[in-house]
Amino acid sequence: MLENLAASDETLAPDRALAARDLVDKLLAMLKPAERLVIDMLYLQARSVAEVQKLTGWSAATIKIRAFRARQKLRKRIGGLL
Repeated sequence: MLENLAASDETLAPDRALAARDLVDKLLAMLKPAERLVIDMLYLQARSVAEVQKLTGWSAATIKIRAFRARQKLRKRIGGLL
């Protein structure tokens, strides 16, 4: 969902793009800082696990686990909003 919202900014009407970005910001704010960082880098900045590894010093396993847990939390939050 984050990828779709981030990628569709150009195709959305300006008011919808703003609302989508606001939703992404609110969802990301619900995450722990490390989870927020990994989601931002992997999905919004489209960085690879190797790039995130170099920038953070975390192992690939740590990055994947944090991303997995963050995605689970986001799914729960989105489910609660619908």
